[in-house]
Amino acid sequence: MKLRTAVFGIATLFVSTASFAGMVSSSSNIDF
Repeated sequence: MKLRTAVFGIATLFVSTASFAGMVSSSSNIDF
């Protein structure tokens, strides 16, 4: 159960990082 919680936490962190990176690159594209 603890392993599943750790995997879920890492997946959530990865998704939030990916969406933040996508938001930043979208802003950069708008600037250009």
